Amino acid sequence: MMALSEAISLYIEHKQALGYRYRTEGAILKSFCKSLGEGPITAIEAKAVHNFINGQGPVTENNLKKYKVLSGFYKFVLTRGFVKVSPLPSSIPQKTIPDFVPYIYSREEIKKLIANVHIVCTSRMSIEENILRTLLLLLYGSGLRIGEALALLNRDVDILQECLFIRETKFFKSRFVPMGKDLTDILSEYIEKRHNYYSSSANAPFFYFKNGLPLSQSAVRNFFRRLRSSAGIKRDGDSRHQPRIHDIRYPNLN
Repeated sequence: MMALSEAISLYIEHKQALGYRYRTEGAILKSFCKSLGEGPITAIEAKAVHNFINGQGPVTENNLKKYKVLSGFYKFVLTRGFVKVSPLPSSIPQKTIPDFVPYIYSREEIKKLIANVHIVCTSRMSIEENILRTLLLLLYGSGLRIGEALALLNRDVDILQECLFIRETKFFKSRFVPMGKDLTDILSEYIEKRHNYYSSSANAPFFYFKNGLPLSQSAVRNFFRRLRSSAGIKRDGDSRHQPRIHDIRYPNLN
């Protein structure tokens, strides 16, 4: 009799063999296994699956994601005869809160953010003022996702051709992103300054902490929350829905 953990491992390996990264989905399945405990896959009850999918709070996009991932998993185990009946609920959970609406920064708000960078990037902080300022301007001027910007290597920034090369990000696709003259000039000046202190190797990260390690998303998000507060930019309502650094890219996409 196959254990739940074994079936999940087989399914993740199957999806990755098909070319999917399956990191987020794999994490959901591992959380499912941890929640229900180790045991045979045939012993899983519908109530336990329902509780895992719906949780205790309002139904959100995350609940729908859980349902979708488990639906794929149970199709896999059913077709291979690991189980005879799926314990999944017969209906998809219905969201009880509205979809999140991105915050659209005005030009004045972007200027406020840039003007307040020096307040959060003091000499004691781990990120230099010039690096955070350049990162914000890059997001605003290019429409890149924060993960894409932080994944840039020196060789991905072509000042002469005025373009960025984004490597295998969402949907495993690479692409070129053109830059306007203003953004090209900003990055050119940044490169000239940073190469005096950090590696100019083609394979070195484009954005660094002061200690030379690549910037992390978690650190940048924490810095940005302090920066947004310092600039006095906020949205009315639930604090969970306050403007994010990710939202800086949206004016460029309109």
